[in-house]
Amino acid sequence: MSHNEKSHIGAGWRVLAGGFVIMFVSSGIGIYTFPVFLLPLEAHFGTSRTTLTALGSLLFLASGFVTPLVGLAVHRWGPRAVIGWGASICGPGFILLSQATQLWQLFALGVPIALGVAATAHIPNQTLVSQWFDEHRGRAMGILLMASTLGGVFWVPVAHKLITRVGWQGAYLTFGVPLL
Repeated sequence: MSHNEKSHIGAGWRVLAGGFVIMFVSSGIGIYTFPVFLLPLEAHFGTSRTTLTALGSLLFLASGFVTPLVGLAVHRWGPRAVIGWGASICGPGFILLSQATQLWQLFALGVPIALGVAATAHIPNQTLVSQWFDEHRGRAMGILLMASTLGGVFWVPVAHKLITRVGWQGAYLTFGVPLL
């Protein structure tokens, strides 16, 4: 194996590590932590859990519906550009979410956040990683997809501790930083 082939293989594993971190953060925070916020949001906004879970369902549907658009964007502009664009929506979205004073603001900010999560998660990262792996593609994809679940395992207790210590607004504000 030539030096160039070895460096290309090493670059692929670095790309995988970067995708892993991105999905660990964006999926872990953007998908898995929402239920932890239900009780604090319910108390703060004086609304029902039904309304808030409807919001969560709406956001998951919105994320699902924009996934084909994310795929088109990845095809047109490349995965790196789409991931950067998604992060530029997610981070500020969570920061603005921390400032919400009305229930409608959760809905209004939730849709762009759902789009940002879709743009930083599976489609662009899988595309990027698959471009770097031929021989070990299955292993690389398996490792990459672990990031989403492990992000949930990590970020859910972090969300609970943050909410306990700094409230839901402080938790959303704190989450905006790694999402950037």
